[in-house]
Amino acid sequence: MASPVPERASASPTSHDPAEAAIVANQATTIIEADEGFEDGYQTDNNSTTTTSLSSSVRDYTFENGRRYHKFREGRYAFPNDKGEQEREDIKHAMIVNLCGGKLHFAPIGDNLQNIIDLRTGTGIWCIDMGDEYPSAQVLGIDLSPI
Repeated sequence: MASPVPERASASPTSHDPAEAAIVANQATTIIEADEGFEDGYQTDNNSTTTTSLSSSVRDYTFENGRRYHKFREGRYAFPNDKGEQEREDIKHAMIVNLCGGKLHFAPIGDNLQNIIDLRTGTGIWCIDMGDEYPSAQVLGIDLSPI
């Protein structure tokens, strides 16, 4: 007999509710104000020119069953964002790259990329690898949590 699905995993990541769509659209146009100064662990490197610190509310987390989750739309995303999950994601990335013969992508994009975007960036390892492979490109990674 199948075990019951936990409540956290049961929420659908997409919705056709017009009110929810309006909220998402508003959030997409909301500007997040940067905090003054930096907190430990969130400094940028000296080579970066287009980064900024995040407001402390973006780093709000909730803890459940000993795991850390982001608070944005709490409960909608079923996976944690703690150290154990980050390690799992990096191992998964290494396995996929290995299975793909060392290739990071199969898109016919040429050698002179200018911009690369990674949605659902996770730990950022794919962005880092793409930046190494295409040093002329600006790489943008977007995720729910600043990990």
